[in-house]
Amino acid sequence: MTRTGLLLCTAAALFGGAAAAQPLEDQARATAGGEAEVETITVTASRIQVQGYEAPTPVTVVDSAALQRDARPDVGDVLRELPAFGPSSGPSNSVRSTYVTDGSAGLNLVSLRNLGSRRTLVLFNGQRVVESNLSLGGVDLSTIPSTLIERMDVVTGGASAAWGSNAVAGVVNIVLDTDFEGFKANLQASNNWDREREQYQAEISVGKSFLDGRAHVILSGSIEESPDTYFNNLIDNFSHTRLLENPAFAAGNGQPRYITRDGAGPLLATPGGIITAGPLRGTYFVGPSATPLQFNYGNTSRGSWTWGGTPNYGLSHSDFGVIANPTDSQNLFGYASYDITDNLKASVQLNYGRFHTVGNSWTASHNGSLTIRIDNPFLPASVVQRMQQAGVTTFQLGTSLTGDVSGNGGSIEAERDMLGMPIVDLERELSRGVFALDGKMQLFGSDWTWNAYYQKGRAKSYSDVLNNPQTANIRNAVDAVLVTAENVGTSGLPIGSIACRSTLTNPTNGCAPLDVFGTGKDVSAAAHYINIAARTGQAWMRDRLEMETVAASTSGQLPFGLPAGNISAAFGAEYRKESGRIIAAESGKQNLFYVTGNFKDFDGSYNTKEAFAEFNIPLLQDQVVESFDLDLAARYTDYSVSGSVWTYKVGLLSQVNDFLRLRGTYSRDIRAPSLFEMFNKGQLIGTSAVDPRTGQQVSTFAVTQGNINLTPEIAKTTTVGAILTPTFVPGLRVSVDWWRVKIDDVITTASQTTIINQCIAGEQAFCDNLVFDGPNGALSRILLQPVNAALQVNEGIDFAADYTQPLFSGDLSLRFVGSYMYEDTQDFLGVKFNAAGGIGWDQRRGGFPKFRGTTSATYSEDRWSLTTQARIVGKAVLNKEWGPQDVDDNSVPRVIYLDLRGSFNVTDNIQLYGAVDNVLNKNPPIVTSTTGNAWYAPFNDSLHDVFGRVVRVGARLQY
Repeated sequence: MTRTGLLLCTAAALFGGAAAAQPLEDQARATAGGEAEVETITVTASRIQVQGYEAPTPVTVVDSAALQRDARPDVGDVLRELPAFGPSSGPSNSVRSTYVTDGSAGLNLVSLRNLGSRRTLVLFNGQRVVESNLSLGGVDLSTIPSTLIERMDVVTGGASAAWGSNAVAGVVNIVLDTDFEGFKANLQASNNWDREREQYQAEISVGKSFLDGRAHVILSGSIEESPDTYFNNLIDNFSHTRLLENPAFAAGNGQPRYITRDGAGPLLATPGGIITAGPLRGTYFVGPSATPLQFNYGNTSRGSWTWGGTPNYGLSHSDFGVIANPTDSQNLFGYASYDITDNLKASVQLNYGRFHTVGNSWTASHNGSLTIRIDNPFLPASVVQRMQQAGVTTFQLGTSLTGDVSGNGGSIEAERDMLGMPIVDLERELSRGVFALDGKMQLFGSDWTWNAYYQKGRAKSYSDVLNNPQTANIRNAVDAVLVTAENVGTSGLPIGSIACRSTLTNPTNGCAPLDVFGTGKDVSAAAHYINIAARTGQAWMRDRLEMETVAASTSGQLPFGLPAGNISAAFGAEYRKESGRIIAAESGKQNLFYVTGNFKDFDGSYNTKEAFAEFNIPLLQDQVVESFDLDLAARYTDYSVSGSVWTYKVGLLSQVNDFLRLRGTYSRDIRAPSLFEMFNKGQLIGTSAVDPRTGQQVSTFAVTQGNINLTPEIAKTTTVGAILTPTFVPGLRVSVDWWRVKIDDVITTASQTTIINQCIAGEQAFCDNLVFDGPNGALSRILLQPVNAALQVNEGIDFAADYTQPLFSGDLSLRFVGSYMYEDTQDFLGVKFNAAGGIGWDQRRGGFPKFRGTTSATYSEDRWSLTTQARIVGKAVLNKEWGPQDVDDNSVPRVIYLDLRGSFNVTDNIQLYGAVDNVLNKNPPIVTSTTGNAWYAPFNDSLHDVFGRVVRVGARLQY
């Protein structure tokens, strides 16, 4: 490698961060004499360890210097910022913030190519980590120790032949510095400009060698805390924006079907209750005295929303929908190694991670579903009189059951004491131990390395749902009566008291009557009954996933080869056993809860046996081209449940001349069905749907269950790329890679809408997924079961350019990296849909902006460094299938965020640093929707900044 190339790689690694990732195969270190000495390194895209090996599969590297420069407390945010990654769940976004049903709130996952966390394999020091969640899969990065990260390798191509299942979109390998010697610590604090999103982090690491260097011990720990809940209404441009059905729309009249309006509020639920139908429709109740007023429907849409009328949205759930929950996490890491001989080292690695979060759920609203009788003693007398005049004895009431939300400050702690506001208290733990042997040996007349290890990993989570309303108890509590001589019977209730109607015939049922009219009332007794405050009656779930692994591999050079050089090889075998178990509360198993928390037990396991081989074959050396290598890899995998499968890779890499390097791969990769997809016995979630027998909207349950007959997904991945290092522009390098991933037998689950529509269309296979209460009964269950039934194709281009040169007394480094994904197509039931470029919630499948990029400029001298960075999120649309006849504005504008980073070395041992994200304090673009619940926020915070300007400062100490 030339001195210029070395400088380029080093500068990119030190200062590029998300924008300065570089191919790992180009890493080298300079000797004192100025020549480049190529290290023996492990390339995550390959299992071959040899000097100077260069992999044909693109590998992006984010090293420790880049992580320190960006100073983000969450390494998941660093990865999600790379253009190759699609949206995914994190503790600082709302992707899973309100999920109570599956223990996934705040999961810190990554998704390469927008293909999902299950198709992105996460490794820790080249070893698999037990998944953190049964339903979603993936590894929760919040429970992985990050203090000693040496680098993070991102393989942006299929790698199942090297690493096995799930490496369809690629691999993220978090590599720790297990040679660390000394002491280092880091303290950091951050907040957004409005002081609404505090975060604190502390890290410490100690490494020591002894016994003449043969033994080495490392201890490391970190804590992170984000104590604030970040609600929708904290975003500066939050205006209750929604796409509403246009009252003026008629087919062919030139008016769009949907129009964008601020100040949208729900018609069917208010905090103090609203009558939703009949002659008293629009009567709503305000304040402690439940004053009945007439709701001003304003510019009513044809749906269930209004704008320009009574501003009931100001007290609705939408203000306090959660963008980011309060979180805290702790990580501990220990490592010990001993050189038994000069050629044999034993090591033990132990790590423990804990993540905790508290969040609310959007599931408590009753949109016109509560029946109120005329004899309800809480009804204002004027309303009773109007009912008598109208000749009605009941009406339907819609209420959010939250009371005066605006009066409690909007904190999660305050919401714990509110009626009808389910709160999830979730804790996840990861514990993991690895015993490894690493050795060197002479084989076939050359040096070979080998590794063998045993790993045991366990991920546990504890989900407690507090304030969780029980369906029967709500109905009992709402149906209140005045106890009279005529109805008291044998109940023994005091005459003139207010009681539940059910208590008249069942005096010991514990029911406390609920006054649902108005706000600001003491409903603690009813809340205790409805929510069953005792812990034994709450919805809770304990889940545990375990993985045991025994693996061995070796690599080196074979004793034969071609004129261009010897053949390098790697061989290995692996055995894994994975299991999962859920223990749930009896109340959830009996489906007692309204919508959420009906957890079910789970038990499943399978084992995997694998063997692989890889060969690097030099075909040409200084003939026609400088070098031309062929890489071949194959892996045989046998799953105890879903059968056996082959994966393979063919790669070509050619250094044509000093100016041009070409590379390309073709691979067959797999994703095996997960434990949850196969063994799930059924998770119930309350929902509403159209009964195909009657055509009426009804309340029902969606039941997600497994399918033991699933087989692995099969992916074919192709990459072709070029790296240009023009000699006429010293310090410049440009790379371009085209890629395509095609996945057959995609495991997918039809939505409840698809199942019902296909049943109505006469498809009996879908009708079989509908359960009715008897031959003439109502729809009671919709069975959602995964099947191998879809085809997925993702395709795009990655490109990068960097330029580094000395300037004044320091160095200037410029860097650009981007990704353009023009196809994200799924074909399911013969319907093809390309989601690329569409990011709205109405789109039939979640998409991604076609373009994302990051550009940066860094100037550094001996003691200080300053970086300016621009993050580009390309323009998009709400829905790829919409045109002017569908919506008044389908566009989502391009956004460019400006960031600053800087550091100053006070001494050789102390560094002060700072970073500012979104310096210009740009608001996120509106990404509104026709769907969503009352918690809905019109933003896509998995793509755009919602916290505004964020400032981080910290200090590092190292000896």
